[in-house]
Amino acid sequence: AIKAVHPRSTLIMVPSPAAPAPKQAALLAQPVPAEVVPARDRVSIRLVGPWARDGVEIERITEPRSIRDAVEAYLSFDAQVSGNPIVADPSASSMVRVVTRRFAQRRQTSVDFARKDGVIVAAALRLGAGPGSIVWRQAEARAA
Repeated sequence: AIKAVHPRSTLIMVPSPAAPAPKQAALLAQPVPAEVVPARDRVSIRLVGPWARDGVEIERITEPRSIRDAVEAYLSFDAQVSGNPIVADPSASSMVRVVTRRFAQRRQTSVDFARKDGVIVAAALRLGAGPGSIVWRQAEARAA
């Protein structure tokens, strides 16, 4: 399902903290110092839309025990602003809940909220951790 949405993305799963990491996986998980990557190969990423506006506070929920409530807040926000909300399809909303819960057990998911004046203007579900994570689902208020 992720490949269908993000055909050029690669999601790298880091082993859960309780499981011993294979030697090869541990080497891949090591961050590469910036000076090792040639300047011509570096990519700059800018946030756009509500995420980059003045006065917007960004909150990232990563704690596994908080993910369930954050996902419910995301689904509620998506239902308010999306033309095709996830909760309209019970199997899709159930799948989102199960996937995020399973990924949270491995500390491989996060929920991001952009708030302006305390009101959510954008939200995103991310899978993976660190720079290798990808936005799986996102919702944005039109008049943000």
